Amino acid sequence: MGSISKELSERAGYAPLLQLFRKKIVNGEERGVEALGPMHVKFIEEKLKKDLDFETNQEVEKVWYFFEHEGERKVYKVSVKDRRGNLHYLIPKFREVEPGTELVLEGKRHKGGWHVAVQVVGELQAKFEVDDEEIPVVEEEEHQPTQMELDEAFGKDPAGENQM
Repeated sequence: MGSISKELSERAGYAPLLQLFRKKIVNGEERGVEALGPMHVKFIEEKLKKDLDFETNQEVEKVWYFFEHEGERKVYKVSVKDRRGNLHYLIPKFREVEPGTELVLEGKRHKGGWHVAVQVVGELQAKFEVDDEEIPVVEEEEHQPTQMELDEAFGKDPAGENQM
């Protein structure tokens, strides 16, 4: 890329899109969408901006999430409201994510569509790391059945008569 274009892009706050999905092409025809797999990113910041909705071509409010991915600043944009007019599902997920937090973002199938799974890297590792000292050891005493329990198990009544 030319250095002038790069410098002007950076000054304008332009960042290439973080792509979690791509169009699936089969035999030269577009056949839906496919996920590109998990992406390790560092959350930088978020901004509320006006932008065009790609489906309606109308101006809407979007949250621009900026990440560092493979040493480059990238952006992932979501509309503030989903198609039903509700708050977009990703916004609450980022409510307590601080700048500098390392995340794994991954596109996944969900209820006939696609969604972005967000996992904090430290929490991801914590799920798989268990300290042996934290696992309680429970020793059970061997249970010796009483005569009454044996009688009940073999169908005898307490008086010693067979119930079968």
